[in-house]
Amino acid sequence: MSRITKPLDDVLYRNGNKEDLFQLQELFVESILNVCSNDYTEEQLKKWTLGSRDGKRWQEIISQQLVIIAEYNQTIIGFGTLDPQNCIDLLYVSSKHLRLGIAKQIYLRLEKDAKERKVKKLISHVSITAKPFFESLGFVLLRENVIKRDDVELTNYTFEKIL
Repeated sequence: MSRITKPLDDVLYRNGNKEDLFQLQELFVESILNVCSNDYTEEQLKKWTLGSRDGKRWQEIISQQLVIIAEYNQTIIGFGTLDPQNCIDLLYVSSKHLRLGIAKQIYLRLEKDAKERKVKKLISHVSITAKPFFESLGFVLLRENVIKRDDVELTNYTFEKIL
């Protein structure tokens, strides 16, 4: 798998829509399997990626959340969402486009929307892998969580940022 290592000048950032759902679900799985594999077991990754099959949840995401998409050469390479409770619900970038500032640009657009709506704080439930990224954005750790998916436990963290 080839990885891009220089900044991308012509990334398009836009709001997501229902036509993007399939690509979002694919990117969700690809990112989890390839980016989080050092922090979670194969069994944990498998349970986590099963979330891509929950069609009702993805319909709710696209219809009820602010979805910001990063697109390069007409391919979605990253996306983030902000739900009605001001929680950054999802933030994923393709494993081929890491450390190019894409996740930060998506986050800044989500934060801008929240600030325009006079939101006082954002929260997020963050993977082990994403923890340093959220800390770099000024989020503060509130607690560690253990989520059970059937017989598999996954660790994540609840973070908060005062705006």
